[in-house]
Amino acid sequence: MKEELVRNAVTILKEQGFEELSAISISAACGVSKRTFYKTFNGLDEFLDLLMEIICAEVRQEFDKYLVTSLELNQEKIEEFFSIMPRLFGRHFESFMVHLLKIRPDLVKKFLVFRKTEFKKIAEKIISVNVKNVKKRKISQLVATDILQVLVDQIATPQYLVESGESMKTVANSILQIYLYGIYGS
Repeated sequence: MKEELVRNAVTILKEQGFEELSAISISAACGVSKRTFYKTFNGLDEFLDLLMEIICAEVRQEFDKYLVTSLELNQEKIEEFFSIMPRLFGRHFESFMVHLLKIRPDLVKKFLVFRKTEFKKIAEKIISVNVKNVKKRKISQLVATDILQVLVDQIATPQYLVESGESMKTVANSILQIYLYGIYGS
């Protein structure tokens, strides 16, 4: 029941936004009473903990598609990969993370640490499958991987999105273009 309620809430919140995240708004969005919400969860914190687990599981599932050994990460696949975050969470994800940062900064930190760990695997694969271009441009594989990781860790954050006013889609595309220029010179 808990996971089903959270999944329903995620679907609805992706469409309607996360700004008014509360037990009342979640209950209303899912068509259950506030009483049912509190019978199911010990409070908003328990709901948010499970929500973050589900979000991380979705991210891992999407990332794993790009870690398949047989998958060739050509320029097209890399561009596709960089559209995951905006596509996966919908247009309200940035506002959700910003709101969550105010009420549960520990969960935002947990998500960013999780994303860093998972993205490192992707960055290593991207660089390793493009090793010819990396070597041709006389770039260190380790440095190229770390630069890609740093770009994501430092720029694709709720704080940066708020301060810059940029969308996650714009940030992901900018990181992609910087990467492609550095590796392919295109």
